[in-house]
Amino acid sequence: MVFEKLILFAFIAGLFIGFNPCLLAVIVYMHSTLISSKGTRKDMIFLIFGFCAGIFSTYTIAGIWILNTVNSLVGIQENIATVMIVIVFTLGLVYLYDTYYMKVHRETIFTTPRLFTRFIKFTSKIKGVKSLALSFLGGALFSMIKVPLLGALYVVILEILISYDIYIHDAIYLSIHNFSLVLPTLLLGGMLAFGMDPEKVSDLKERRRVEIRFITGLTLLLLAMLLHFKVI
Repeated sequence: MVFEKLILFAFIAGLFIGFNPCLLAVIVYMHSTLISSKGTRKDMIFLIFGFCAGIFSTYTIAGIWILNTVNSLVGIQENIATVMIVIVFTLGLVYLYDTYYMKVHRETIFTTPRLFTRFIKFTSKIKGVKSLALSFLGGALFSMIKVPLLGALYVVILEILISYDIYIHDAIYLSIHNFSLVLPTLLLGGMLAFGMDPEKVSDLKERRRVEIRFITGLTLLLLAMLLHFKVI
């Protein structure tokens, strides 16, 4: 039952973070850049697949490395779990502050570096199979740049795995979470490649990003308390 519940939680948590406004914005930007450079539907699919594979691989490898490292440090797992709970609680507060910041300033504190934007623009202009490697790198870079956004619930998953001490299933949990994280991007990229209007995605992102930040912040605070009191 624990195994099944954790799989379900990992999947839902991934989907929840996968509908991140910043992630959706990158996909729309990739699509618009590709269209302006007269890219094909096949090129868009290559871009999206490589980008998602980069995110999936980065978080899976990083997660397994963290858990293996914790597992080798006998006797401090509980202290590390406590640190992770503090991180989740802090990220919840940051999300709530970002909600207020966006209400006042009409922009988020989680800005994307221009260098990354330029890299994505360059990647989107590369055609064919070569774009896979570059978009893979782009996904990996995005994962590291947007750790507070994409990695918030990931820390919860890691803390639960440490607390339950079931390392044999680590790769399964992390893979399920990371797949569900990139699933909305894969679906959105596919719909854009087959003719979906990118303006609809942009409008949705702008209308709902404040609510998404607020709900995510409250969710992280709640999860931090549930983890602290051993409810989950």
